[in-house]
Amino acid sequence: MKPRLLVESDLPWMIELAQRRFPAFNPVAARSWFVNEVLTNDRYFAMRTEDAFLIAVLSSMPWTSRTEAIVLILITADDKPWQVVRLLRESINWARQRKAAHWHFWMDDADAGALARRVGARENTSRYRMDL
Repeated sequence: MKPRLLVESDLPWMIELAQRRFPAFNPVAARSWFVNEVLTNDRYFAMRTEDAFLIAVLSSMPWTSRTEAIVLILITADDKPWQVVRLLRESINWARQRKAAHWHFWMDDADAGALARRVGARENTSRYRMDL
């Protein structure tokens, strides 16, 4: 399947794939966010292949004049990881077309660095978290 934009009828497939990868995934919240935000706001980029999908967003900080593109979600079937490279490249092209100054991608996954380097990205910053 050639990559294509996500549509509302993709939701059952997206939810099923996300639940396989992330058991704590909340399908009700995801459905609401996808339908009410992603599909209605041109700041979002949502694309899929046969076994993977990606959602990115444009973000601007009020204290800068730069727009940045951020990959929010990248999910693939366990046995199809190569499909995400094309989605990452498509999101980079979208970010360039939208005049973003930066493109950001991170995942809490060992494959993130290899995928980022594969599309030409470099390591930028460390991330920190506090569980509350």
